Amino acid sequence: MGLAGAGDLIATCTSEHSRNRAFGKELAKGVSLKAYEEQTHMVVEGAVACKTICPLAARYKVELPITTIVRAVVWENASPHKAAKELFDRPLTTEFWGIVDK
Repeated sequence: MGLAGAGDLIATCTSEHSRNRAFGKELAKGVSLKAYEEQTHMVVEGAVACKTICPLAARYKVELPITTIVRAVVWENASPHKAAKELFDRPLTTEFWGIVDK
């Protein structure tokens, strides 16, 4: 990820103007994606993207635990608290296959 990607990620997570962040705050209050989009007339890209990315990840056998949890909470009404616990209780694994310290 380059500087532009890092900047986009930071802005998405921290900016009061980020639709993803604003929706996340409302989701924590119990507001559904449908209700949020009807109220704001805005699309929440991250919520929509996670719905389509998860089947692709399964097809190509790529583990995307955060995306999977977001999908479960947004689209399948999973408990955010239980989902977060499930995510944090995952065993630690290697994430950078093939990269070797020299």
